[in-house]
Amino acid sequence: MNKYPCELIRDLIPLYKDDILSAKTEEIITEHLEECQQCRDFISNDYSQPINTELAETLPEVDTFKKVSKRVKKWGLYAGLGILVIIIAAAAISFYLGRADREPSLSVRQAVNIFAQADIHLNKTSDPDTLEINGVKPVSFFINNTENKLHIYHYDSIAERKTAFTMWSENNKETFFYNPNRIAKNLMFIVIPVDEKQMTMADMKLLSKVSKTIFEKLNDTQEIVFTGASENWAAEIVVKYYEYFYNDENTTLMHESYYNQTNSLKYLGPDIESVGEISYEIERLNGKISGTDPYLKPDGTVSLGSSGGSGAIPRADQELTFTIKWNDQEETFVARAK
Repeated sequence: MNKYPCELIRDLIPLYKDDILSAKTEEIITEHLEECQQCRDFISNDYSQPINTELAETLPEVDTFKKVSKRVKKWGLYAGLGILVIIIAAAAISFYLGRADREPSLSVRQAVNIFAQADIHLNKTSDPDTLEINGVKPVSFFINNTENKLHIYHYDSIAERKTAFTMWSENNKETFFYNPNRIAKNLMFIVIPVDEKQMTMADMKLLSKVSKTIFEKLNDTQEIVFTGASENWAAEIVVKYYEYFYNDENTTLMHESYYNQTNSLKYLGPDIESVGEISYEIERLNGKISGTDPYLKPDGTVSLGSSGGSGAIPRADQELTFTIKWNDQEETFVARAK
């Protein structure tokens, strides 16, 4: 595909013929002509129209025409170079805008709408006791007409949100454990549940749903499903993850990611009741997990639990190798992305 428009090349062809362009510009035009038949036809037909000799004989030979011709050539050169500068500038702007696009953001209003799509309705409230973190006070909501509260902190960038999250976690070390579902892009979420004595199963399910929605919906979470099978076993691994690029306070390009991996097996044999103790190992490019004696359900399925973190994300081009041992038998097979 040609990098430069034909109109630009054709404007420069007269100067190209007169051999007054720079070597680099001549190289650009030569490469374009090799790829573009229309421009080759144009250069072969250019200035090849019959000349009215009768009219030419009546024209006086004066220096004015030559001077004008030189001025036109110079103007064409300057115009062509100007267009090239515009193209280069536009490409540079597009590049830097593309880098900026890699740092996504959300407004509080957008977050509220996404929660509503998940049937989590936030009712705004005033809470004078909320903490200011990294220079920001939150917008506070009651969740689904309960006494459970959600504070949403909005920051101008992922870097500012990361700083705020560090500040908050350092001040809550006694109760803090890393929870990726407290963050989404430039937003930070703090849940204030009802008093522990008043907590019901419905409250616990609601707060779990809030966390899941933050991870899967407010983040740009993607999913990879790996499947594989042997004679007696089939496996399914579901990886959900997000990752962002952002600039820190020194404008250094940084990376943030998190993933969650759930693993399950299904016994394919007819004698489910005869399956005794099971041990398994799942190996991938940068690590492995293993376990023993998972619970086999009556339908032959078994959950192998979940894992995850901010480390290396399993990628779709990778393979996961399963080794299953049971009843003095062993099978090994590979799971690949669908």
